[in-house]
Amino acid sequence: MNISDGLDGVSRLFIDTAPVIYFVERNPHFVNLVDPIFERLEIDITPVISPITLAECLIHPIRLGLIDLEQAFVDVMQQEEVIFVDVNSYVAREAARIRVHYNLQLPDALQVTAALITECQAFLTNDDALKRVRELRVVASSLNNLALLYNSQGNYAKAEPLYVRSLAIWEKVLNSEHPDVATSLNNLAGLYESLGNYAKAEPLYLRSLAIREKVLGSEHPDVATSLNNLAGLYDSQGNYAKAEPLYLRSLAIKEKVLGSEHPSVATSLNNLTKLYSKQGNYAKAESLYLRALAIDEKALGSEHPDMATSLNNLALLYEEQGNYAKAEPLLVRSLAIYEKVLGSEHPSVASSLNNLAGLYEEQGNYAKAEPLLVRSLAIFEKVLGKEHPLMAASLNNLAGLYWSKGDINSTNDFLTRGLAVEEKNLQLIYSVGSEQRKQNYAQTFTGSTDFAVSLALQQSAKNPTLAKLALTTLLRRKGRVLNAMTDTVQILRTQLEDKPETKKLFDDWLNVQQRLANLVYRGAGEQKFEIYRQQIKELEAEKEKLSS
Repeated sequence: MNISDGLDGVSRLFIDTAPVIYFVERNPHFVNLVDPIFERLEIDITPVISPITLAECLIHPIRLGLIDLEQAFVDVMQQEEVIFVDVNSYVAREAARIRVHYNLQLPDALQVTAALITECQAFLTNDDALKRVRELRVVASSLNNLALLYNSQGNYAKAEPLYVRSLAIWEKVLNSEHPDVATSLNNLAGLYESLGNYAKAEPLYLRSLAIREKVLGSEHPDVATSLNNLAGLYDSQGNYAKAEPLYLRSLAIKEKVLGSEHPSVATSLNNLTKLYSKQGNYAKAESLYLRALAIDEKALGSEHPDMATSLNNLALLYEEQGNYAKAEPLLVRSLAIYEKVLGSEHPSVASSLNNLAGLYEEQGNYAKAEPLLVRSLAIFEKVLGKEHPLMAASLNNLAGLYWSKGDINSTNDFLTRGLAVEEKNLQLIYSVGSEQRKQNYAQTFTGSTDFAVSLALQQSAKNPTLAKLALTTLLRRKGRVLNAMTDTVQILRTQLEDKPETKKLFDDWLNVQQRLANLVYRGAGEQKFEIYRQQIKELEAEKEKLSS
């Protein structure tokens, strides 16, 4: 991402405010991008600025009383080789025309006009909106593009503020239903999904999809992308019923518009087949995986990240079927591609390490599995933070490995940490999620709950700590469900206040439901089982009658 390369053939360059600030204040996110450009200003490019650039740069140091910083900006912009453009009546009139023609803010229009009248061949800025100006080569140290770079590297902490600022710029410069706004919404939503913040991601994905459908039409490739991303979000939360139709619609659009062998079709196939694998529909999944793999290899080459994804998914399918001989070389090859293309500390590398370790663990090869799981956990913790959902899975996987090795203390330590992370994420979802989302998300944690209970049952006499951990986990998760049910009942009662007949019917149904629950929980006791069973049948019939 070398912006200096975009200045080949440029002899006169207009410099907007932000690049000067990045250079003088040594902004850690951008200094490596702008330094090569400012070095060229002393060699083969003449810099051009306006009073707006100078004034905007000086606001911050003057406000804070930073005299040295103020002078540093003045020194940079008053060097002998710098052309300083005065804003006169002619510039003002031309700026008005530019503003009307390109729908720019007035300061931006003045900057563009200053660049045009001094015959600059290029305009250096961080504002993508100025790329609409056709008379100039706008070289943008783009916030959104830089955010995409950080995101692809797994550097989410750096990416988020850039995405947020990029979205704010687009919404200010364009209208709220512009396709570029939809793109920014989609990118920010993807970041939040990567961070496990599903509550923040969903409304952004939905808004992005709505804009694209309205502006671009229901069969545009960008609409397919939005559908695919929203489906992936629901898939991550275990809501397969919502995810599948979105995946299918996305796939259908891509096949129709892009053709059956486009790489984007392979992406949709991969996502859909992962869902089928989770549902146990292996035959359906395998044929789609093989098709995705063939498309990726033909269109992208053998070392593309999408190729690694296809290999990984096919390997997991074979592993689920117990075909370890087929799975291992695919997982090894997938990991090698990820490491080569994305770097050794990317989340995709961590996931790939985790998957390969799982294969070795299933075969009892703990010596091979352990270092892979440890490395995977270290990457997740460094890149995603200690409370990401993938951290919980990684911790729980290590707990399972140590259990298989007979290391009870390590098992307890890692399982305790994993369950704590899950509890944190459950708390987040249950505080803002819908009833269905809560149920689906809680369902994704049944494996760890069952594992904790199984360990406790096997070790209760020898290790009371594990028994306490299992009991605490069960009580916490039961409490989450009961709280959610209580909230739902209260909401329904409030909504039925102006419908007394319906409210009475609901209260009667709730009363029967509670009596039935108490009866089942208490058991037959000393009464005859036939009488106990008849009581249950009568309450179930009454509940059914009230429900109809």
